[in-house]
Amino acid sequence: MSNNTNIQDLQDDVYIDNEDEMNISLVQEEDPESDFVAQSNDPEANNERQLLGQQQQLQDRSILGQLCIGLLSSSPTLILMGVICDKSPLFLLAYTFLLWFTAIPAFYLQNKHGIIRWFIGFSMLVILSGFKSGILLANVDQFVWKAGLYATTALWECSNAVVILGGTKLLQRFGIHNLADAILYASAPSQVYLNSTGATGAPNQRRSIHILLCGLGVVALLYSTFFRIIGIYASQVLILELEFLAFTASLMVVLLDVPAHVWQCTHNIIPYGNDVSAVKVVLPYGWVYSSTSTRQFWSRWSRPATQLIRHLLFYPLGGIQRWYLSIPIMFGLNATSHYDLSFSLVGDRAELSWNLIFSTLAIVAMVEVVGDSYFGVNENGVEAQVPPRWYRWTRTILVHLSLRLVLFLMIHKCFKMSLKDFLNE
Repeated sequence: MSNNTNIQDLQDDVYIDNEDEMNISLVQEEDPESDFVAQSNDPEANNERQLLGQQQQLQDRSILGQLCIGLLSSSPTLILMGVICDKSPLFLLAYTFLLWFTAIPAFYLQNKHGIIRWFIGFSMLVILSGFKSGILLANVDQFVWKAGLYATTALWECSNAVVILGGTKLLQRFGIHNLADAILYASAPSQVYLNSTGATGAPNQRRSIHILLCGLGVVALLYSTFFRIIGIYASQVLILELEFLAFTASLMVVLLDVPAHVWQCTHNIIPYGNDVSAVKVVLPYGWVYSSTSTRQFWSRWSRPATQLIRHLLFYPLGGIQRWYLSIPIMFGLNATSHYDLSFSLVGDRAELSWNLIFSTLAIVAMVEVVGDSYFGVNENGVEAQVPPRWYRWTRTILVHLSLRLVLFLMIHKCFKMSLKDFLNE
């Protein structure tokens, strides 16, 4: 593996929305020309009808082709999900259909009122999450497999729901220009740029292979005797345990990038004649351990979920302009969405612990927003002037302390485990 490829490369796909608020104005589509051509003996009219028919046939074939490509590309992830869930293939097929179905409202409602898109996107998210928790995860007993499956499907659900909420602007960002593109996007367990530039698909393929090799290395390290011995010793001292948890969590979330890159590699080898250079998956997670601010942390942590929360809650509540309202409500409602996570994994909603976790995150985020505003850092993280060193150090210390506290509460209180139990999973 080259020196340019390491875990830090996982930051390559960082993207931050520049929107301040969700566009909830009613956008009217221009009146389209009539779809019906009057019956006529005019040869030009007949030619036009034939051309429209040919275009419709091509579009139908394109949709069918993208369905096949999407199914083949996602088949490794779907097969693994089926093995873990130990359910009838019909249940997995139903869940896959629901994921693909999100392409229809994403494309056809892109110019509708923001409130309509918000309601449909939220409804699809609730349906998908409920089906997953109530059916797919019902018979999964091992904690690690259940947590991994929950996180992987959550990324998939968030990636599909957010393009419904984001409308035309987000569809254009990901290169979705027709229903066939939307179907291909919906088949990926991550966000996908369909208009990525490049002469060949080799760079994206090499990038995905490098990430997969990093994932194998992470698995080997996490299950090594050396790593377990260090963890057992670290569990005896609180400070060492906190540091060990932070480093381990940063490694483990890297594994959640693997399904996206399996999809990329599988897609690139399908002999359908499509331009593989035009498809590039977005890394769901970056290397969070080295984050130096809350803003940077959230730009690397569960990017589809973070973007979904911004469109679902942050922008409608006023965004950064009304941070005193949008941030507390956003983190408070996010806490309630995690009750189902701990209930699905260990059978306990752990409401108080999740509320404490997200209250801590909200306070740190608000402190940083106030500090950044005072020292001339705009909403996109661009520094009009270099903040004082003491402030940058304070910001970094706050994000690292909050991360360690959150992980400690999550393991011990939400998931009812000790560090030794966690290492033995």
